[in-house]
Amino acid sequence: MKWDERFERCLRRYIPTLPRATEISPDANLRSFGLDSISLIGLITALEDMYAIRIPDEEVSLRSFATPSGIWTLVQERRGV
Repeated sequence: MKWDERFERCLRRYIPTLPRATEISPDANLRSFGLDSISLIGLITALEDMYAIRIPDEEVSLRSFATPSGIWTLVQERRGV
């Protein structure tokens, strides 16, 4: 799975403990890299602004935002791609 650079920069901004020297694995467990409810709110807001989408509250949970591939899939669905 490949996403655009903006998405990856956004992940790295809100989850700063992601390894910088390597690519982000699509299945990386983001909670193990420090994604918590506070950083999740910032990440969601940034993604909504960046991609001109709205992510309904019922789609927001640490589970649905557990991996980069899960988040990217959600973003793409909200964009209608």
